[in-house]
Amino acid sequence: MRLNLGCGDDIRKGFINLDIRSLKDMSVCDVSNDKEMKRYRGADEILALDILEHFPREEARRVLKMWIELLRPGGMITIRCPDFRHVMTLPQSDERTELLLYGGQDYPENFHKCGFTVATLTKLLEDNGLGVIKSQVTSAGNLEIAARK
Repeated sequence: MRLNLGCGDDIRKGFINLDIRSLKDMSVCDVSNDKEMKRYRGADEILALDILEHFPREEARRVLKMWIELLRPGGMITIRCPDFRHVMTLPQSDERTELLLYGGQDYPENFHKCGFTVATLTKLLEDNGLGVIKSQVTSAGNLEIAARK
């Protein structure tokens, strides 16, 4: 079982595509709700692309821990979110900076509420028992980390 959390219009073949909004070719689910997500225990892979930053800091920690608990032993999670360190080097008036910092703000759930660096997210994953396999900062200013349970 492979999960694509907060997928929006990024529908991926071979994944259960989940989003809080009702969009084409996906299932409506609040991926921060423990009760809704428990049916996905034993996941082989989780994609959490451009979603973790939409939760307040403590909520993001709780949600990430819950997602990790969904993984089977050996399962993998890939997270992509803005790299806060990179964002701080961008011109303050740049539209891309505003998008990375605050989100698209075109619907209620599309606001950024916390930030991560490679170091802070790596520590959070390791503190929850995962081993980081790969981490990088993309040219778009996002950090991507893959970790295994």
